[in-house]
Amino acid sequence: MPAFFISDVKQVRELNQQAVVNKHINAGWVLLSAVTAPSSEPHGVVTRYILGWLSEDMPLQHFQY
Repeated sequence: MPAFFISDVKQVRELNQQAVVNKHINAGWVLLSAVTAPSSEPHGVVTRYILGWLSEDMPLQHFQY
């Protein structure tokens, strides 16, 4: 049995900075997906994290993390 169903997700955020992702997860967001793809960034790849908010309460705004 999963910890949650995708239909439980109230909001979705796409992020690419590990430190910000970790702050979101510590605040209650859950990781839905993570994808690494080639990019023109200096290190050659970029990782996109898709997070979901399950609570009925409103989460903090993106800039508050």
